[in-house]
Amino acid sequence: MQWNTETLLIVFVAFTGFAVFMQACVLLGILISMRRAAKSALVVTEDFRATVVPLIQSTRELIERSTPQFLTATSNLLELTDGIRSETAELRRNLADILDRVHRQTVRLDGMLASGLDSVQHAAEVVESAVLRPVRIVNRVVRTANAMLDAYRSPRRSDK
Repeated sequence: MQWNTETLLIVFVAFTGFAVFMQACVLLGILISMRRAAKSALVVTEDFRATVVPLIQSTRELIERSTPQFLTATSNLLELTDGIRSETAELRRNLADILDRVHRQTVRLDGMLASGLDSVQHAAEVVESAVLRPVRIVNRVVRTANAMLDAYRSPRRSDK
Protein backbone atom coordinates (compact mmCIF):
# COMPACT_ATOMS: atom_id res chain seq x y z
CA MET A 1 0.00 0.00 0.00
CA GLN A 2 1.35 3.10 -1.10
CA TRP A 3 0.67 6.29 0.62
CA ASN A 4 0.11 9.06 -1.63
CA THR A 5 -0.48 12.64 -0.79
CA GLU A 6 -4.22 12.45 -1.06
CA THR A 7 -4.46 9.55 1.33
CA LEU A 8 -2.17 11.18 3.77
CA LEU A 9 -4.18 14.35 3.54
CA ILE A 10 -7.43 12.46 4.17
CA VAL A 11 -5.90 10.65 7.19
CA PHE A 12 -4.53 13.90 8.50
CA VAL A 13 -7.91 15.66 8.10
CA ALA A 14 -9.63 12.70 9.82
CA PHE A 15 -7.25 12.88 12.80
CA THR A 16 -7.72 16.64 12.99
CA GLY A 17 -11.49 16.28 12.81
CA PHE A 18 -11.35 13.61 15.52
CA ALA A 19 -9.17 15.91 17.71
CA VAL A 20 -11.54 18.83 17.15
CA PHE A 21 -14.47 16.57 18.02
CA MET A 22 -12.73 15.45 21.23
CA GLN A 23 -11.92 19.04 22.11
CA ALA A 24 -15.57 19.98 21.53
CA CYS A 25 -16.65 17.12 23.83
CA VAL A 26 -14.23 18.24 26.54
CA LEU A 27 -15.44 21.83 26.21
CA LEU A 28 -19.05 20.64 26.34
CA GLY A 29 -18.22 18.68 29.55
CA ILE A 30 -16.57 21.75 31.03
CA LEU A 31 -19.64 23.84 30.12
CA ILE A 32 -22.01 21.35 31.75
CA SER A 33 -19.93 21.12 34.93
CA MET A 34 -19.61 24.92 35.10
CA ARG A 35 -23.39 25.30 34.79
CA ARG A 36 -23.88 22.78 37.60
CA ALA A 37 -21.29 24.57 39.74
CA ALA A 38 -22.96 27.91 39.03
CA LYS A 39 -26.36 26.50 40.02
CA SER A 40 -24.86 25.01 43.16
CA ALA A 41 -23.14 28.30 43.98
CA LEU A 42 -26.40 30.11 43.35
CA VAL A 43 -28.22 27.77 45.75
CA VAL A 44 -25.53 28.22 48.40
CA THR A 45 -25.60 31.97 47.86
CA GLU A 46 -29.38 32.05 48.21
CA ASP A 47 -29.18 29.98 51.42
CA PHE A 48 -26.45 32.25 52.72
CA ARG A 49 -28.46 35.31 51.79
CA ALA A 50 -31.59 33.83 53.40
CA THR A 51 -29.78 33.35 56.73
CA VAL A 52 -27.37 36.29 56.77
CA VAL A 53 -29.59 39.09 55.48
CA PRO A 54 -32.17 38.73 58.31
CA LEU A 55 -29.30 38.56 60.80
CA ILE A 56 -27.80 41.74 59.37
CA GLN A 57 -31.18 43.46 59.39
CA SER A 58 -31.91 42.46 62.98
CA THR A 59 -28.42 43.60 63.99
CA ARG A 60 -28.98 46.91 62.24
CA GLU A 61 -32.36 47.33 63.99
CA LEU A 62 -30.79 46.45 67.34
CA ILE A 63 -28.04 49.00 66.79
CA GLU A 64 -30.56 51.65 65.71
CA ARG A 65 -32.73 50.96 68.77
CA SER A 66 -29.88 50.82 71.26
CA THR A 67 -27.83 53.75 69.93
CA PRO A 68 -29.89 56.40 71.79
CA GLN A 69 -29.70 54.32 74.96
CA PHE A 70 -25.94 54.00 74.60
CA LEU A 71 -25.63 57.72 74.00
CA THR A 72 -27.78 58.44 77.06
CA ALA A 73 -25.79 55.98 79.18
CA THR A 74 -22.46 57.45 78.07
CA SER A 75 -23.64 61.02 78.71
CA ASN A 76 -24.94 59.96 82.15
CA LEU A 77 -21.65 58.24 82.85
CA LEU A 78 -19.79 61.38 81.78
CA GLU A 79 -21.94 63.50 84.09
CA LEU A 80 -21.40 61.01 86.91
CA THR A 81 -17.63 61.09 86.47
CA ASP A 82 -17.67 64.89 86.36
CA GLY A 83 -19.73 64.94 89.57
CA ILE A 84 -17.43 62.47 91.26
CA ARG A 85 -14.42 64.49 90.15
CA SER A 86 -15.87 67.73 91.55
CA GLU A 87 -16.95 66.02 94.79
CA THR A 88 -13.47 64.54 95.16
CA ALA A 89 -11.93 67.97 94.70
CA GLU A 90 -14.34 69.41 97.29
CA LEU A 91 -13.52 66.55 99.67
CA ARG A 92 -9.81 67.21 99.22
CA ARG A 93 -10.31 70.90 100.00
CA ASN A 94 -12.37 70.05 103.08
CA LEU A 95 -9.80 67.54 104.29
CA ALA A 96 -7.02 70.07 103.79
CA ASP A 97 -9.05 72.63 105.77
CA ILE A 98 -9.73 70.11 108.56
CA LEU A 99 -6.07 69.12 108.71
CA ASP A 100 -5.07 72.78 108.86
CA ARG A 101 -7.52 73.39 111.72
CA VAL A 102 -6.30 70.28 113.54
CA HIS A 103 -2.72 71.50 113.15
CA ARG A 104 -3.61 74.94 114.50
CA GLN A 105 -5.50 73.43 117.44
CA THR A 106 -2.58 71.08 118.13
CA VAL A 107 -0.18 74.02 118.20
CA ARG A 108 -2.60 75.93 120.44
CA LEU A 109 -3.06 72.93 122.76
CA ASP A 110 0.71 72.44 122.89
CA GLY A 111 1.11 76.08 123.89
CA MET A 112 -1.61 75.75 126.53
CA LEU A 113 -0.06 72.59 127.98
CA ALA A 114 3.41 74.11 127.98
CA SER A 115 2.06 77.24 129.70
CA GLY A 116 0.12 75.12 132.22
CA LEU A 117 3.11 72.95 132.99
CA ASP A 118 5.30 76.05 133.35
CA SER A 119 2.71 77.48 135.76
CA VAL A 120 2.64 74.23 137.73
CA GLN A 121 6.45 74.22 137.91
CA HIS A 122 6.49 77.85 139.02
CA ALA A 123 3.78 77.12 141.62
CA ALA A 124 5.80 74.15 142.87
CA GLU A 125 8.87 76.37 143.18
CA VAL A 126 6.86 79.03 145.03
CA VAL A 127 5.33 76.42 147.36
CA GLU A 128 8.72 74.86 147.91
CA SER A 129 10.32 78.19 148.76
CA ALA A 130 7.32 79.23 150.91
CA VAL A 131 7.19 75.94 152.83
CA LEU A 132 10.83 74.91 152.97
CA ARG A 133 12.25 78.29 153.90
CA PRO A 134 10.35 78.52 157.19
CA VAL A 135 11.00 74.80 157.79
CA ARG A 136 14.71 75.37 157.30
CA ILE A 137 14.63 78.35 159.64
CA VAL A 138 12.73 76.34 162.25
CA ASN A 139 15.14 73.46 161.72
CA ARG A 140 18.11 75.78 162.32
CA VAL A 141 16.48 77.20 165.44
CA VAL A 142 15.80 73.67 166.75
CA ARG A 143 19.38 72.57 166.05
CA THR A 144 20.72 75.67 167.71
CA ALA A 145 18.49 75.09 170.72
CA ASN A 146 19.57 71.45 170.84
CA ALA A 147 23.20 72.45 170.68
CA MET A 148 22.72 74.97 173.46
CA LEU A 149 20.90 72.49 175.67
CA ASP A 150 23.57 69.90 175.02
CA ALA A 151 26.19 72.46 175.96
CA TYR A 152 24.42 73.29 179.24
CA ARG A 153 23.78 69.67 180.10
CA SER A 154 27.22 68.42 179.60
CA PRO A 155 29.54 68.66 182.62
CA ARG A 156 31.73 71.64 182.64
CA ARG A 157 35.35 71.32 182.32
CA SER A 158 37.26 72.54 185.17
CA ASP A 159 40.01 74.92 184.54
CA LYS A 160 43.16 73.76 186.11
